[in-house]
Amino acid sequence: MDDVGAVLGPGEEGLLRPSGRYERVRFERLALMEASLRDAEFLSCTFVGCDLTLAGMDGAVVRDVRFEACRLLGVHLGAWRRDALGTEATFAGCDLDRTQAIRMDLRACRFEGGRIRRAEFSGCDLRGVTFEGTDLHGTRFDGSDLRRADLRSARGYRIDPRTVRVEGLRASVPEAASFLEMLGIDLAG
Repeated sequence: MDDVGAVLGPGEEGLLRPSGRYERVRFERLALMEASLRDAEFLSCTFVGCDLTLAGMDGAVVRDVRFEACRLLGVHLGAWRRDALGTEATFAGCDLDRTQAIRMDLRACRFEGGRIRRAEFSGCDLRGVTFEGTDLHGTRFDGSDLRRADLRSARGYRIDPRTVRVEGLRASVPEAASFLEMLGIDLAG
């Protein structure tokens, strides 16, 4: 089923299938926990209030997609298909706890509010990405590129500047003080 401009709501979860192509579809309050969405294509779609906890999205294309108040617990973003455009998504008020993204180009992503706790962004390109009002407690950014990223209104992050590229990173106190602590500098006041 190639849906263009459709709306899928509660009870219509069975209409989504692996390898499906969904363009300009609005998905509302769907329970997609552990759903298999392998190789599906989501183009200019919106997910509102959906639960995608542990959804299998290996090889999925995510281009110009907006997630609003969704749960993506444990979703492996690194399994999404990589292409020249990278992943283009906005996560507004979403719960992405324990999410994994490994060696991904996420420059076309935006994180607005919500939680990304105990997640892993390893070796990711996050240049210029905004984490507006996002709770990042326990999230790791090892080997990632955060140049010109905006973490000013994010909270709970601890970034080791020895393992992450941070030139031009916009940060705020007290979180930014963790940079100095990780370099062995005592901030006695």
